[in-house]
Amino acid sequence: NSNAKIKGRIGQIRTGEGKSTIVAMLSAYFALLNNFVDVITSSPYLAMRDQQKYQPFFETFGITSSHITSRNPKA
Repeated sequence: NSNAKIKGRIGQIRTGEGKSTIVAMLSAYFALLNNFVDVITSSPYLAMRDQQKYQPFFETFGITSSHITSRNPKA
């Protein structure tokens, strides 16, 4: 299975080098290959910001996106 060859890959990208754009492009690529894609971040702010920012990009390809953050998380 060709998917097994790419599973678990990770790369380091410095500040200001376009991590969000790279992640959006890779997510779209894998989604277009009929994969479910989860993007995980430790920042609720970035999750909401990037989902809203890249939603039009994903919609261009017929891909739906959402975030599962809460503005008032329970402690």
